Amino acid sequence: MTKQEAVQYRERWRLVKLARVQELQRKPIAEKVQDLEMLFEFGEALGWPSSVDDNQWDDWRRLKESFDV
Repeated sequence: MTKQEAVQYRERWRLVKLARVQELQRKPIAEKVQDLEMLFEFGEALGWPSSVDDNQWDDWRRLKESFDV
């Protein structure tokens, strides 16, 4: 890969990252909460331990309830 090709590659990825950030910024908060819930469930299914304490789980439960997730 030439230096010019590397610069072009890097610029394309910068644009991809920018588009992804903009896409996430437009996503409604309820969808973001659903996505996060899905990630928690995947982690549990894989047997990953949780470092979240009971108070944080209460906060998470209230957040989900407020967005009807």
